[in-house]
Amino acid sequence: MNDISLYAGLYEEIREFADLVDEVIVILKEDSSAKSHYTEQLGRKLVSLGTDNTEGVTQLFINQAIQRKSGLTKSRIQQLGSRLIEKKATSETITDLEKLAISIEQERVSVMSRMRGKKI
Repeated sequence: MNDISLYAGLYEEIREFADLVDEVIVILKEDSSAKSHYTEQLGRKLVSLGTDNTEGVTQLFINQAIQRKSGLTKSRIQQLGSRLIEKKATSETITDLEKLAISIEQERVSVMSRMRGKKI
């Protein structure tokens, strides 16, 4: 397996995660008490990212990148996930999700550059 196929798989997972975060931001901006399949799914994913029991190297990589680029700690990521699951989103939740979205986008761009043979 070559580097391009590894990065392609990573890129796809990051893109799917970014789409989910964006969808939840839109839902919460329309109604912060809204609970949907998307908010629950993202909540569960964030709770699992906040632990050391992440499944697979890709999830571990995403977890590390999110923490490094967003400035959110593991406990903050878990709290964010719990607020989404429990339908207790606040304006702070949306702000944290927007930080998360920015960090995910930065990582997506970085992975795309690596796929093209450039380092950022």
